Amino acid sequence: MTTRQRLGFFTRVLDDAPARERYRLALTQIAAAERLGFDSAWVAQHHFHADEGGLPSPFVLLSHAAARTSRILLGTSIVTLPLEAPLRVAEDAAVLAELSDGRFELGVGSGGTPSSFPPFGHDPKDRPAIFARHLAQLTGALRGESLTDDGGALYPAAPQLLDTLWQATFSADGAARIGAAGFGLMLSKSQPHTAGNGLSALADTQRMVVDAYRANLPAGVPARVFASRNLVVVDDEATVGRLIERGIERSRASARIFGIDIPAGEIGRAHV
Repeated sequence: MTTRQRLGFFTRVLDDAPARERYRLALTQIAAAERLGFDSAWVAQHHFHADEGGLPSPFVLLSHAAARTSRILLGTSIVTLPLEAPLRVAEDAAVLAELSDGRFELGVGSGGTPSSFPPFGHDPKDRPAIFARHLAQLTGALRGESLTDDGGALYPAAPQLLDTLWQATFSADGAARIGAAGFGLMLSKSQPHTAGNGLSALADTQRMVVDAYRANLPAGVPARVFASRNLVVVDDEATVGRLIERGIERSRASARIFGIDIPAGEIGRAHV
């Protein structure tokens, strides 16, 4: 079987600027990615914490991106499904698929910021159960199931989004469930390390997750795996060090949540 690789641009919209400028820069970067030949562009959804992610409404921004581009695939990585009304996610995704001439793929996940759940009326401990329930409602709507007493269904219909649906996970068990459902697997570079050590730890851990995913795919369903890595493009070495140090400092709190420890002294050596 031939493996097809796609090169994508992924942003959490974290520029050190007010929201309007962040969004302008993200749209400019997506348009540039298309001109440079990238296959896809992805955005992440985050609520409330500007230093973790600057985009609570990914469908709105991607609709602007669709109007400014003509070829590049657009996607979410991810929509935090437990914090959304799943039928509204299906509707917004279906409309965006139409506006982009079919250039949209939907990625969903359970979310990784516990403090974002109470404002939406949820206990973060209930995240897995909420996600499972919302995912069932979302996939049912995309499948075209009747949603009203008089036979109403998702409009516009978007069964193709179910065929290209992505789901994020940190665990091999989660990857096995995603594979069994035939969805695409989204990996995170903030994956807690459970295998290997040093520079190989992330890759070794993610390899275990991917293996579990592939082992559970139904016969004839092609594997789809999404992985991201940081790439800093600058004009001089001093800027590299400054950006890396700022990024590490910003990431300390969220890294601790996932059990990732950044040893003292690593910042100074980060760009050596």
